Amino acid sequence: MKTLLISSAVVVLLLAAVCPAVGDAPLSVICKKLGGAVQFKALTEGGNFCAVATHPKPLKTFLGGFKDGGKTYSLDVVVYLDTDANAKTGLKGGDFDPGAKGAEWKFEADEVTTSLAKDANGEWINGQKLDATVMKGDDDPDLPEGYFPEWELEVGGKFQSADWAELPESKTIRLCGPLSFLGLKTGQKVRVVGVVPLCNDAFPFPGVTETVIVLK
Repeated sequence: MKTLLISSAVVVLLLAAVCPAVGDAPLSVICKKLGGAVQFKALTEGGNFCAVATHPKPLKTFLGGFKDGGKTYSLDVVVYLDTDANAKTGLKGGDFDPGAKGAEWKFEADEVTTSLAKDANGEWINGQKLDATVMKGDDDPDLPEGYFPEWELEVGGKFQSADWAELPESKTIRLCGPLSFLGLKTGQKVRVVGVVPLCNDAFPFPGVTETVIVLK
């Protein structure tokens, strides 16, 4: 595990994963079911802490993922924030929640099927999207006024709200939360854990990776 400084620019999370990082290259969760590595980064922007995940192929390649009546792959990711960098406080974790131990916050991307848009006849079109969930421990917190968690897409080097009905060629998603809401401040040491649930089908949970950062 390595300790980094994180500033207002994009900062790569050097995550303790399968292969060591070289320089500022992000470490990854290797997921054969997705055909490559899921990379995690972190950034602070405009008073927000943001978690970023990049999949090995465009998101629309994986949305759906049903074969023979079962779910064979998904884009689900989870990012845990251990705001005091102490695994003895926060969530207890366990075999069904690898990576959760010690976390105070949970950012989750959960693939759901829902109504996305209306067609020319005014009928709803159903499809898949990544639902955004921000949890404080096991609880749904009261959100600050004007804050609506959503997974944004990176398109042309910039993040924007997702049009899940007409998904562009994007591989990268981002979910942000106000630093003040998360109880984060300059100089604070935070442990960040990235999880790809699809890859955690065997012990010792190869779909989990983590680092410690210091907010600057």
